[in-house]
Amino acid sequence: MVIYGFLEYRGVFQSKLDTIKVLKIGGSWLSLYHLPFLLSFFLLIAFLTRPVRLKNAVLDFIFALGYAWCLAAVEDASWFIARMLDGGSWISPNEWTCNFFGCITRPIVIPNWYFMALALTSTSLVLNAVVKRFSNGSLL
Repeated sequence: MVIYGFLEYRGVFQSKLDTIKVLKIGGSWLSLYHLPFLLSFFLLIAFLTRPVRLKNAVLDFIFALGYAWCLAAVEDASWFIARMLDGGSWISPNEWTCNFFGCITRPIVIPNWYFMALALTSTSLVLNAVVKRFSNGSLL
């Protein structure tokens, strides 16, 4: 994902799909580049490389979705790191990535959706432990 973020910063993956706006979340638009290309790419990578396989199919899907979201956060941060290495700046509060769900600004700017991805992934692991404990690992 880090390499992907750096290549995306260099414009390798941008195309005319990036100019077709599809879905507005918060103050930012997702384009056909983001949906379905990036979404399906991150989900595929998450399902193939997820470090944990949960016995409960629903929780396994939620974990993979959260893991895909974490991968997207790594890719997004990598894009901004590439910009910094190119003489630019880190994320500012008015960047498109902060417009979805806001951001914290102290001590550095971090988009809230980065934390939401970690929370979704962590929640699925906790729920998996609860399901195992109280139902002997059977499916919901």
